Amino acid sequence: MKKDRISNEDVVNSLLFVESKIEQYLKRLYKDKKFILVIYGDIGIPAFTLTVFSHFDNNNNEERVELIELVDWFKNNALFNGLEIIEEEVEKVQEQEDYEFKRYYTKIIKT
Repeated sequence: MKKDRISNEDVVNSLLFVESKIEQYLKRLYKDKKFILVIYGDIGIPAFTLTVFSHFDNNNNEERVELIELVDWFKNNALFNGLEIIEEEVEKVQEQEDYEFKRYYTKIIKT
């Protein structure tokens, strides 16, 4: 992504492929259960992280984004060359409380 050798669409399709394989795996092993698949985009690392949780009833999806939005945001904001800390910038970041290093996409998987 850093050098535009892979398109955002290819990244989305790759993540959807992994999502579908995780869903197939869970449906094969578990019956009548719910799971949450979370894909985090972390611009500080920069990387995507996939996590599967046992489902609990929490509808707090206020900050959840769609997968294509997550990939677009990640590509435009990822710190591919690392985080350079300059004293002036630290003060600016401290003033910006709404600055995000991480966003996420979720999907509920019912088996």
